[in-house]
Amino acid sequence: MADMVLYFAKAQGGNTVSIYDREMSTEMEHLRALEARLMEAVIHSDFTLH
Repeated sequence: MADMVLYFAKAQGGNTVSIYDREMSTEMEHLRALEARLMEAVIHSDFTLH
């Protein structure tokens, strides 16, 4: 959880204080799922450059 709060604090531009809440966890889960789907698409060459 500490890593997650640090990530959000840095995303706010630094020099800020962040407190963990459950919404952060949900957002991180969505980002990890998106990253996993993108990596799978890259591995399977599902992207086409136009």
